[in-house]
Amino acid sequence: MVHPIPWYIALVESVPETFLLLSLSLRLFNIKITVKQLLLISFLTAFVGYLARLLPVFFGLHTIVMLVFGTLLLYAFSQVPLLKGFICVMTGALLTGVTQFLTLPILFNTLSIDLDITKTNPWWNFGLFIPSAVLMILLYIIVVKFDFVLYDLSENIRNENLE
Repeated sequence: MVHPIPWYIALVESVPETFLLLSLSLRLFNIKITVKQLLLISFLTAFVGYLARLLPVFFGLHTIVMLVFGTLLLYAFSQVPLLKGFICVMTGALLTGVTQFLTLPILFNTLSIDLDITKTNPWWNFGLFIPSAVLMILLYIIVVKFDFVLYDLSENIRNENLE
């Protein structure tokens, strides 16, 4: 079962994490939305994820809820078709998972801690997120610098807020 997190951790960790994963994945697929849309989707997705963590459900359900909700919000606020939005959200989640896979074992070993510390001190959630966030930011900078597009999904997407 997943442990709940305080609202302030959802604000300082989940919102930036969602913003980064969407920014990076949308850029990789050449889909453009405004920063305002990204922030709105990030806040709403983090809020829903926070609420899902409060429910007595199995581990991972909050992630599934956030993936589906993020996809629906991309469609609602930015007219990104559902399949393309789902591809972007899943890719962002995968990249987030990879960065966490690379950083968390190093942090756990270096600091001699385990994940249970986040139950007693929720600020560790944020602290453990920072190295992953730095990797995602660096990856985003590289993608922008080299104008790298993994696959162009921008065809037939009309976002009125960009026109």
